[in-house]
Amino acid sequence: MTANEILQYLTAQDLGIAFDVSPETIVKWSNAGTFPPPIRLSKTVLRWKRVSILEHILKLEKAEKEKV
Repeated sequence: MTANEILQYLTAQDLGIAFDVSPETIVKWSNAGTFPPPIRLSKTVLRWKRVSILEHILKLEKAEKEKV
């Protein structure tokens, strides 16, 4: 796996920082279906595809604009 490929995945901690919530909240959102699902690399290791998160943000922004 190249460095570029590694950078395409985010941890719950990365996402928690970006969304100003705890890593546990990111996992809870994913489990509830309100956030993109992670990729399970092992029993205890989860990662999220960067592109899935960006698509999710665009979807949220679009929904917010449609409210106005």
